[in-house]
Amino acid sequence: MKFAERMSQLGTENAFEVLAQVKRLEAQGRKIISFAIGEPDFDTPENIKEKGKWAIGENYTHYSPSAGIMELREAIAEHISNLNHINVSPEQVVFKRRNQRRH
Repeated sequence: MKFAERMSQLGTENAFEVLAQVKRLEAQGRKIISFAIGEPDFDTPENIKEKGKWAIGENYTHYSPSAGIMELREAIAEHISNLNHINVSPEQVVFKRRNQRRH
């Protein structure tokens, strides 16, 4: 397979290289405050792990609708309606999660 010449200019993701260096320094006993990557410094809470297992067991394993899950849209519409004293229907709500990081 032939690739464009410019593909040879692609490097690795620098954040992962910095994270590897942070881990090496921590292994040496150095205390590091890292802003390199969105890696949490705590384990996933048990209630989140259990909810994830439940979701897999219930086959919530596919992409959600592009406008968002209807139950969430309904809750948002009700909240906005009550907060602003206007009538908002779930069909008028689009929920998009902001990307936390790009791959």
